[in-house]
Amino acid sequence: MEQISLEDKVSNTLKWLANQIACIQVYKKWDEEFKKESLNDAWQKVQEQFKKDIDWNALTENQCKALHFGGWQSEEDIEKEISCLQSELDKGHLTKKEFDKKVSKEKNTLGLRLIPLYLYPSLPIGITLTSIGGEERVFDGSNISTDVRFGCLAWGIKPKKD
Repeated sequence: MEQISLEDKVSNTLKWLANQIACIQVYKKWDEEFKKESLNDAWQKVQEQFKKDIDWNALTENQCKALHFGGWQSEEDIEKEISCLQSELDKGHLTKKEFDKKVSKEKNTLGLRLIPLYLYPSLPIGITLTSIGGEERVFDGSNISTDVRFGCLAWGIKPKKD
């Protein structure tokens, strides 16, 4: 029997969710309370399925792309930022210690893939996340911002290379 890829599993789950939402919108005879319950139930089922299907520690770069994780900075972007920081150091606007800390954080964002909001509820407790500012944090269920830009959190993971 052929194994279903993670990408297909997530795509199928999202398609199922889209159909549940379509029912809620199309079936005008459903009362508002039933619609609300149906939406909440569908959302919970989707999150339970993601928790079963996604091994966050094994995600690859291509899987992250297929699941709509956002890219952060390229190596070139990081080099440009470090060049700007070097200029600030040369002008005396940064101490060597500040410069080294900022460069370290900047380099820590290399390969970062930002988490799409729809996957936030399925994040496992204990996973190490990295912010767009290079800060690392062990996720405790509520210790990162859920502020979103272009559908993704300002926090992400560094997936395995394909």
